[in-house]
Order: sequence, then C-alpha cells, then structure tokens
Amino acid sequence: SRSKDPLTHLKPAIANGLWKCVHCQECADRCPKGISSADDIADLRVMAMKKGFTEGTGPAHAEAFLLDLVEGSGRLNEIKLALRSEGVFANMGKMDIAMNLMMAGKMNPLHVFGEDAIEGHDDLVKMIEAARKAENEGATK
Repeated sequence: SRSKDPLTHLKPAIANGLWKCVHCQECADRCPKGISSADDIADLRVMAMKKGFTEGTGPAHAEAFLLDLVEGSGRLNEIKLALRSEGVFANMGKMDIAMNLMMAGKMNPLHVFGEDAIEGHDDLVKMIEAARKAENEGATK
C-alpha cells in the first residue's frame, strides 16, 4: 500500500498463491491482531484481472463463476465450473469425487446442459451490467 507501483506487490502475491485462498478466515484466526486479509486478497485478485494476469486456474475459476451468474441460471454450476476452470483432462482423475457427489444428491450431471434460472435473475444481470458500465465510464474519465 505504500508503493506507488501496485505491481510491486501484485506479482509476488500471484507467485505465492494469491488464487489459492479459499476465504476460510484462517488468516484472521492466526493473526495476533485479528486482522482478516480476505478483503485485501479479493482486491488483489480484482487488480490482477484488470492488469491482465488472467492465466491459470484461479482466474479461469473467477471468470467461470461470473459466467454462471450472468449467462447461466444465476446458480453456481459445479460441473461447468470445474470444466471451465481446469479443463476436461484435469477433471478426468476426479471422476470418483463426482460419483460420490452424485450419489449423495449434491451434484446433478444433467445440470451440465443448464438449469432453471433463479428468481430475479434478470435483475441480477441488469445490476452486473450497470456495474460494468459504471466501471468502464469511470475508467475513461
């Protein structure tokens, strides 16, 4: 935060696992001052995407999540998310996990073809589009 060049901190953060944070709040639990870095990590991820650091599983996961909200049903589609984030070949070794989830009723394989939109999905999409437009207008000023 004290540096005029944000890339000074961004590049090492990416190299040291910025996208591995799962927001478990372990940072707050271990910090002697009780500071949670979750918001800072989220801000760094946004900055990384804006600066063009979009290679890898983490950024692909974030993009896939947004696609589910906007272009999908508004629900997180776990099957598509895994395929978009890591690809088909990386997920071939996880078939046992997928089978366990299906058997437990936690994953429906038919959702790969889509599902019914959530109530208010159109309003959600409008809000996201308005936020994008406002951000773009702010960037051009």
